[in-house]
Amino acid sequence: MKSFMALCEDGRGVEELRQTQLEPHLAYVETVLDQFQVAGPLREVGTVGIGASCFIYKAETLEAAEKLLTDDPYHAAGIYAKVRWFEFIPAAGEWVGGKNWEAAAAITEAGAWTD
Repeated sequence: MKSFMALCEDGRGVEELRQTQLEPHLAYVETVLDQFQVAGPLREVGTVGIGASCFIYKAETLEAAEKLLTDDPYHAAGIYAKVRWFEFIPAAGEWVGGKNWEAAAAITEAGAWTD
């Protein structure tokens, strides 16, 4: 199983749409909760409103992760003006239980610095 991160930037003027779609979005998230590593809204430092979302999905393929996003009411409503996809390689931190390597080669072999 791989992890894919979608960084979804809101379009201009979608604040009200984001609010009206919040309940359907949350209801959808609850139906696919087991397919997330983590997810949540993003606020630019020093601002008040939400301007983006980050979703880290567990999926076999990028296409499967993309479907999870396109089925989300926020995406369907056109809230996101830009979506960038990354393969996420969990390597260190509390969420991964410390570190997941014995040597730097383990990260390279996971694809972090290779084509």
